[in-house]
Amino acid sequence: QYDAPEAVEVVLCFYNSVGCPVRWLHVDGAKELVAGGVAPLAKKHQVRITANVPGASRQNMTEPYNRLLGKGVRNLLAGSLMPLGFREYAEDYWQESQNLTPSRDPPHDCSLGRLLSFKGQTVKPPGGHRRPFGCLAIVSDCPRLPSGTLVNKMREQGLYCIHLGYRGGRCGSFERLGNDHSQPGFLCYHADSDSLLITTDVRFVP
Repeated sequence: QYDAPEAVEVVLCFYNSVGCPVRWLHVDGAKELVAGGVAPLAKKHQVRITANVPGASRQNMTEPYNRLLGKGVRNLLAGSLMPLGFREYAEDYWQESQNLTPSRDPPHDCSLGRLLSFKGQTVKPPGGHRRPFGCLAIVSDCPRLPSGTLVNKMREQGLYCIHLGYRGGRCGSFERLGNDHSQPGFLCYHADSDSLLITTDVRFVP
């Protein structure tokens, strides 16, 4: 909680850098913000802070979104027959779909595109990497000789996995802090080894 001022300042700097300065923050209770000393920071940047009032419902503007998020995650897990342990991946997948969904009104842009647009330059994030959540993904895992010839041509060459999403740079979903992966690719779960694979060499069977 005592890193709250630094976190808020990073957010303010980002939105200022893309030409969308923040002028109002509405938060839940804001105990960690008060304890961390965000009020002086907000005053410095002329940012208004308001908080929910205990006992008054529907003051948090994220509550309706969170209800939709919970329903979307449950639908994804139920539709793919996957256990609750994959809820975080289902949540990332659902939020990515919301961020890439075009608006009903012209110019039919998506929320992520509006966020990334800068100084009049329209950004249209790609969505061609999307595949059905939880579908069968056959990852090529073909051991080869230095000459490129398959070690065993008669052996089954693919790993049967479950598709969880796309990680790396397309829209910001499935990103994690750290250096656990060096290149983007499809995120697949291999049940036999209980491991996650990130690869572009994969065939999907919806």
